[in-house]
Amino acid sequence: ASGNPSSLHWAGRAARKCLDDARDGLAEYLNVEPGSVVFTSGGTEANNMAIHGWPSNQQPGKIVVSAIEHPSVLQPLQLWAEKPGWEVVYVRPNRDGVIDAETFCSHIDPETRLACLMLVNNETGTIQPVEEVATHCRTHKVATLIDAVQALGKFPFDLSSLDADFVSFSAHKIGGPKGVGALIVRRGLKLESLLQGGGQGGKRR
Repeated sequence: ASGNPSSLHWAGRAARKCLDDARDGLAEYLNVEPGSVVFTSGGTEANNMAIHGWPSNQQPGKIVVSAIEHPSVLQPLQLWAEKPGWEVVYVRPNRDGVIDAETFCSHIDPETRLACLMLVNNETGTIQPVEEVATHCRTHKVATLIDAVQALGKFPFDLSSLDADFVSFSAHKIGGPKGVGALIVRRGLKLESLLQGGGQGGKRR
């Protein structure tokens, strides 16, 4: 469909159906509500959307992140590290390239606003302990971003059992079109939009 999915004419309605079908399919596969799926231009935008959109609504504090994240996580976090009142704490992996969950969680405190940990590392393929970290953060009311770009299609997903607030994906990792990604946003969370002037994506994009 080549129409504008926000338009009411026949071509727009056809495009909207394609978009809704894609959203419903991804939501069913991930076991999340369709309304939590926000389509993006890729994993980079999805990560940036969470990193810039969530802290913007919070009081200054701390962000805890693994030192082996993708540049689309590490580079935008450098901007937060330069803002007054904000601190970014980097957690290094062990000799096997794995982040120790207990070490990571030891940095979570009442001043922590966001925790970022990828599910699968994009260079080494190591699987990180996102479930333990997300559960700990949920207990302490800290938002989590899980970069799952490298994990999609590699093993079964059920995000309903993962306590993450934001999970990012990219279509090209599973043979989908380039320039397409998604950010899963937990219901009720407010994100400041990176782009202004449009109401698409629940006013997030």
